[in-house]
Amino acid sequence: MMRQIQGVSFPRTGHSLMLNYLMRYFSRDLNWIENVNDYLTDGLMYARPFVYCESYGHCHQSPCPHADTTFQKDHDFDSTIEYRADQYYLVQNRDPLPAIISHYKLSLRDLPKQQSFSLKSLFNPDDSMRNWKRFYLERLNNWLDFQEKWVQPKHSNVYVLNYNDMAERPMEKIREVIQFLDSSHEIDEAWYGQSVESIDVHSKDTVRSFKYYDAWSQKMADEFVQRGKFRQVA
Repeated sequence: MMRQIQGVSFPRTGHSLMLNYLMRYFSRDLNWIENVNDYLTDGLMYARPFVYCESYGHCHQSPCPHADTTFQKDHDFDSTIEYRADQYYLVQNRDPLPAIISHYKLSLRDLPKQQSFSLKSLFNPDDSMRNWKRFYLERLNNWLDFQEKWVQPKHSNVYVLNYNDMAERPMEKIREVIQFLDSSHEIDEAWYGQSVESIDVHSKDTVRSFKYYDAWSQKMADEFVQRGKFRQVA
């Protein structure tokens, strides 16, 4: 039986990629994105036994109150999701610099839509080094808080999926995800291999090719990673 999973992901850590893998496998439809309306009912996405809720577009609360939901996405922007020992969590994580660069690009692209959460206050229409640094420092602190709350405690009911691991070893990591969702699920090996291999994950240099990348950005990322490790040891 599939568990009810609370998905918590730092922005731009591969949630859409993981969802694509899971939907292809459970729906048995490699073109599910093109047929997405076939899987949507009242704001939930059904590929039974996998039933997906995005809190921002469905119930606006965590966990999702709908009895059918088996997986809910939330970024925990305001750190309001309470850790509970009787709940299962799938946490998506990534090195801070590529995640924050990707989030900065997305936020600029979607600026007119940023009405529902506080990140709008970090932007104005001027795409500049000044705005990037302001956004980067804010997000670095959020990333460190995310590590302390979700990644470092290593609770037995929390599975942490690293973006690079999933991108480099999808056959291994998506299997682990499915087994975390339902430890009794018997994987259809032939279909599993076909569905995972149907996604070609291209490696992109999202860091050094970024127009505001410099030694300061890298130094700050390295320092925050080390601070995170120090907190973990402490």
